[in-house]
Amino acid sequence: MQNILSELRDSIFGYLPAWDLLYASAVCRKWRVVWDNDFIWEKLWKNLKPELAEYRPKLLRWRDLCVAAMQSIDMKEIKKKQLTGLYTVFINDYTTYIGEITNGAITGSGILTSNGFHMGIEEYSNIYYGEINNRRKEGYGEMIWYNKENYKGQWKSGNPHGYGERFFKNGDVYKGEWQTGVITGHGAYYWPDGSKCIGKFYYGRCKGPGLAINSSGYIFNYKFDNRGNSIGDIQYPDGKVYKRNVKLSVSEFRNMHVFL
Repeated sequence: MQNILSELRDSIFGYLPAWDLLYASAVCRKWRVVWDNDFIWEKLWKNLKPELAEYRPKLLRWRDLCVAAMQSIDMKEIKKKQLTGLYTVFINDYTTYIGEITNGAITGSGILTSNGFHMGIEEYSNIYYGEINNRRKEGYGEMIWYNKENYKGQWKSGNPHGYGERFFKNGDVYKGEWQTGVITGHGAYYWPDGSKCIGKFYYGRCKGPGLAINSSGYIFNYKFDNRGNSIGDIQYPDGKVYKRNVKLSVSEFRNMHVFL
């Protein structure tokens, strides 16, 4: 069972660009049609970008795994029979679950796909692989969104919670603690220009005490006063102090590339 899930996971996250799969499947309106109708698959190929032709065998392999290795079933039958096992479940027109069912509930390890393209709601399109408890993401899991952003780490009640790593489309990266889907706690935030902020975060913002390093290598050891202002010492890249007790926001410090 775990080998099948692992192969599915590798097919989705390792070989096939998830965002292109989500976009291509929008021609079907229902995932159920994809598994059973060869004509629809031919239509899907035509909607794939030409440069993605190399992924066709891997996509076919994924389809075969879903069809042959698992039983297709709907939620009403699962609940009625209190089933346990490995299934493909068509939850609704845009959500499919492929994985473990326990005592009539979507609980275990599996893959949860949501496709919002055919409804015109792109941000609802994503693929999740990991632990699930009663249809909610719970435990460790990985998610890829339609815009190529991804998250891997701990989940609770359907939201990132605990330690996790988020990779944003613009190149930003956050590694650290989350609370109910929000960056809150200790962590490190990295920007594409090489600057970073390490310390305590609150609702996605550096709220100290912490350490910031800009793209020039200068260091800002800061804490927050009782008015919420960040204040601290700025150091040269070699560690020597440039200026003490400077009142400066982390964003302002990041943009100070030259110190006179």
